[in-house]
Amino acid sequence: MRLLKKYTGLSIVVIVNMAIQFLFQWYVLTYIGVGTETDVLFGTMAIPQFILLVLSGSLTLVLVPLFSSLSGEAFKQTGWDITQIVGLSFIALAFIMFITAKWCIKFLLPGFTGQSYQLAIELFSIQLIAMVLSSLLSIVWSLHNAKENYYKMEITSIAAGVIAVVVLHFSFKQLGIYAAAWASVLRVLLQFLLLCRILGPYKRLHIHSGNIIYTRKKLRPLILGNMYYKTGALADQYLSSTSKKGDLTLLSLAQQIYTAINSIAVKVIVNTMVPILAKAYTNKEKEKFQQIFYQRLIVALLLSVLVTMGLLFFGKWLLGIVFVFKKIDLSDVSNFWWIMVILSGFFSGGILGSVISSAFYAKGDTKTPTRINTILFTIYLPLKFLAFSLYGITGLAISISTYYILNVVVQFIFFQKSRFA
Repeated sequence: MRLLKKYTGLSIVVIVNMAIQFLFQWYVLTYIGVGTETDVLFGTMAIPQFILLVLSGSLTLVLVPLFSSLSGEAFKQTGWDITQIVGLSFIALAFIMFITAKWCIKFLLPGFTGQSYQLAIELFSIQLIAMVLSSLLSIVWSLHNAKENYYKMEITSIAAGVIAVVVLHFSFKQLGIYAAAWASVLRVLLQFLLLCRILGPYKRLHIHSGNIIYTRKKLRPLILGNMYYKTGALADQYLSSTSKKGDLTLLSLAQQIYTAINSIAVKVIVNTMVPILAKAYTNKEKEKFQQIFYQRLIVALLLSVLVTMGLLFFGKWLLGIVFVFKKIDLSDVSNFWWIMVILSGFFSGGILGSVISSAFYAKGDTKTPTRINTILFTIYLPLKFLAFSLYGITGLAISISTYYILNVVVQFIFFQKSRFA
């Protein structure tokens, strides 16, 4: 109870933030409908998001424990060093992806042809800008996380989200689906500008500093592993782009809703845990480390059960109220609810897995969770293609849930055998 009371205020602002992000997606879907244009929008999001998951996501896991141990000049110098390295790397990557866009779309989203293929290239190019900005945002997020500035992060995100929704509303009639892509760019840009002051005055790049070498060492196994097993997200888009019209949108939206709810849990339960665990491990405070870890794991488990039960009993009714509007009908809502039910393991496995893997990262162990994910993904990937070929989008959703739940079980077994378990 004390844990819940302590983070009630943070939970409220995180929920408001999630509601603003949901409003953005709702606006696009209800005014355009579930169809080809939304399939293209969500499909082209997948490729930049994959790059962010592999590189930027890995960075966050390593940087929060690192920045938690730094202060003063070392904190700001390391922040500027990593921001410059990451920024330049992502700009170069975005340029390469821009000039090869037509081949990327053909290879990764084979279901898009004709006009949908041309639209995919255009939206993909816009979202590369968001990818670069998001990579920079992940650095300042890590800095603020290390300083436990959780409220500031959420409030600035809410402000940026509100502005993006307003811009989307007033530009939608003129730009259509392009308005959604550009509003997404604006949202990320505003968040970065509102949070980047933590870096302080500009500092020249010290590429061979001790902290950069440490970060590179810790990142190597994460990036190599993520580059492999995070391709599951691309496989989802590849397969669903060949399914019937609207399936890609519904699957992607279900995953995004679960990811948004998961982000609430991660921000309140996991992100607030990592700096404390990192310090407890450094100070060899075994009892404190264990107490915090198991408390957060139990809270995550209760939340996953609560969300799943709520979806089963009230989900279809609630989704009907929210989405039956203009160009979305009851059949779309029914299909959407069914996909969300099957994908519930994606949410439960995601939140529980975040707690366990973050405990590994707090100890500086990036290899164990990476090895587990790599081995399980090798077994899982061909089964995903088989499930889709047999049962379509339903089989794909079942395979995703199964993978996430199995991943949690295996990670927990290995964590129990590790130091400070």
